[in-house]
Amino acid sequence: MMIILLITLFAVTIGLGVSAIKYSLKVENDNMKYSKLEETNPAIVNIR
Repeated sequence: MMIILLITLFAVTIGLGVSAIKYSLKVENDNMKYSKLEETNPAIVNIR
């Protein structure tokens, strides 16, 4: 039983790590898109 729990925990950790990496890459792309808007309108920073 303990081995199954460890494997499940390991799989969840890997899944969270992969999704976190994908999310951080997406945020970087969004930041590149929004950087021009933020120069003209600083209020956009507060909305996010």
